[in-house]
Amino acid sequence: MSTIYATPQDVDDRWFGRASFMEPLDAVTRDGVQRLLDDAHVVLRRKVPDIDERVSNGSLDFELVNLVLARAVLRVLRNPSGFQSEATGQVQYNYGSAPEGTEPGSVGLTAADLADLGVVCSSSSLVQSVRMAEPSWSTAWHNGFWR
Repeated sequence: MSTIYATPQDVDDRWFGRASFMEPLDAVTRDGVQRLLDDAHVVLRRKVPDIDERVSNGSLDFELVNLVLARAVLRVLRNPSGFQSEATGQVQYNYGSAPEGTEPGSVGLTAADLADLGVVCSSSSLVQSVRMAEPSWSTAWHNGFWR
């Protein structure tokens, strides 16, 4: 059994966008947060396979892992559509960017999150090789767009 580093309560405790007088998370929201945390744990273990060992031997603080996972889930809760910015008239608001390769509404770890966990990554480490099939040039380009 793998160690659980963050719970829905940890996320709720850090959710500054929620007023402190609000009721605790309802069951539906808590279930959604739990699913996001489950995803975050999977991503964490893929990016840092020795995370359990590093926490158990004291080379990485449990609370830091808890913080990183809660931040990852909060990014999705605060911006589920993954907007990077929006503008109305003269006013523009930047949300920041989602972790590279992350679909809107899904959990990912940023380079800063990984750095907090002691993982050094270069931009090339975020790129996975994908073998592409040779395009059929007659059908790949249609009306000015790639298919």
